[in-house]
Amino acid sequence: MKGVLVVKPGAKLLYPDFTIQHAGVITSIGGVAGHSHTYMMRDDTGHFLRSHLDQNLSACTAACLLVRTELYRHIGGMNESNLKVPFNDVNLCLRLLALGKYIVYSSQSVLMHYESKSRGLDDNLDSYERFMSEVNDMKESYPTDNLVSLSKPNFKLR
Repeated sequence: MKGVLVVKPGAKLLYPDFTIQHAGVITSIGGVAGHSHTYMMRDDTGHFLRSHLDQNLSACTAACLLVRTELYRHIGGMNESNLKVPFNDVNLCLRLLALGKYIVYSSQSVLMHYESKSRGLDDNLDSYERFMSEVNDMKESYPTDNLVSLSKPNFKLR
């Protein structure tokens, strides 16, 4: 794959109450990765206006993510065998970054998102065990040094 391809957009996703569900993904939140600016109001600017600025990030959620078909196939798509629910999008983005691609959060792409509505909640022992297996897979695939960040999801210092 020649040249630098921009994977775009990773949209700003809102909950039905107009708070932010996703404004990019920051590695290390929650031990692996998490959404930035979560629960802030749609128009809140966030730290240094970041929720309103298009920017390169480590990852964006696959709830709204565009990747060229040939590039998606080149890297083998999503890792559906080890990462069935969470982190398959983060894994995809980290593999794209390793190829020198940019992951761009597009603040002007704003969508309402009913997180997990189609698949249900992770509120039982089987879901918890699957989640922990996926956390372990990500930590094995990407050592802590590659996921370290002191950021909180809303970029507050405390």
